[in-house]
Amino acid sequence: NSQQQDNFQRDVEESKILMVSGHHYGAGREDRDRNIIFGNLGEISLNSLPSSNKVEVVAFSSCSTSRDYVMDTLRTKYPNLKAVVTWEGHAPADDGWLWEKVIPDLHRAVSTGDYKDVRTLATERGDVGNQYGKRWHLSTYVKDQERWKKCSSVTKMCG
Repeated sequence: NSQQQDNFQRDVEESKILMVSGHHYGAGREDRDRNIIFGNLGEISLNSLPSSNKVEVVAFSSCSTSRDYVMDTLRTKYPNLKAVVTWEGHAPADDGWLWEKVIPDLHRAVSTGDYKDVRTLATERGDVGNQYGKRWHLSTYVKDQERWKKCSSVTKMCG
């Protein structure tokens, strides 16, 4: 309904941290579908998220979000973006335990402006186990000066 959309728009516009949760297939999808996050409550295209000058961090609880086209969309929507937390390939089906550890790091980074701990989420803590034979690999993108650096739990490197 219109009131919910207005509330959602206002909440995003006023937030410094945006959490996005749902299913995402990414690779192999048609262009119009590859930015779709979906779940029990429906779907949303990343392209249709409200823009905001306040959002500094976006964190995904969604598979295959470590993609250039996802980053391109986010950089356009959020010009003051400083960090993005993504999953390479599969994300855990239940990752609430991880976010209980990560969200305080994200809040600390936003309040201090020091994103070092966000960078090391991937390189030091991002290989977080497996489920059903699938490895979970966290990646972070952190803006350093005017350049974005991707930090990967697969390579244990930032570059």
